[in-house]
Amino acid sequence: MSTNPCNIYLVGAQCTGKTTLTNVLSSHFEHSLPPESRPGVIKEVARTVLVKHKFTAEDIVSSPDRCLLLQTLILEAQAQAERECLHSGKRWFVADRSGADPIVYAMAYMSADATVGGGGQSLLETEAWAGLRGRMAQSLIVVCEAGMEWLIDDGVRLMPKNMDEWITFHRRFCQFLDEQSLRYVVLPRHMVDMQKRVDFVLSEWQKSGRQSTGN
Repeated sequence: MSTNPCNIYLVGAQCTGKTTLTNVLSSHFEHSLPPESRPGVIKEVARTVLVKHKFTAEDIVSSPDRCLLLQTLILEAQAQAERECLHSGKRWFVADRSGADPIVYAMAYMSADATVGGGGQSLLETEAWAGLRGRMAQSLIVVCEAGMEWLIDDGVRLMPKNMDEWITFHRRFCQFLDEQSLRYVVLPRHMVDMQKRVDFVLSEWQKSGRQSTGN
C-alpha cells in the first residue's frame, strides 16, 4: 500500500475564511515544495453546482426536495473532484470543503430523516460518502470556527440569520464529525491574522505525520 502526504480539508460554517486559507496554503506549497510533491487543490464545488443546476440559496430553506437534491449533487461533485485530482497524478490535495459539508447542510435545514431520498437511500449510505469518509479518516480536517467579524453576504451562498445561528452551524459540523468518528482540529475564530492561520494548519499537518496510507 502506497504512502502519500496527508490530505488537508478545510471545512466549517459559511464565511469562516476557508477559501482564502486554501488559496494561501496552495501558494505556500507551490513555493516550498518541488513540483512533483505539490498538492492538488480542490476548489469549492457547491458554487459550480448551484450555477450549473440553477439552484438558489433560498431553495435550501424553502423546498425540502430541492434541498436534498442540491446536497446530493454537491456530495457527488465533491467525490468526483477528489477522484479526478488523484487520478491526474497528484498524490494528495488541499480541499476547500469536504463531503461532510452537504450532509451537515441537509441535516441542518431538514429533519435527520429527510436526508433520505426518494430511493430510500440516506446520504450517509451512498457510495460517494463512503469513499469521501474513507479519505477524510486518513486526512487532516480543520474546522474553521465561526464568529469572526467578516460575515458578508455574497449573494450566492445561504447566510446565517445572526451570530447565534452562525455559531450553532459550527457546532453542527463538530457534532457530525464526532458522530462519524472523524478526528479534527478547530482553527479558533480569534486567530484572524492570515500568517498565523497558515502556521496553525501547517503545524497540525506536521503533527499528523504528513503521511497517509493510500488515497
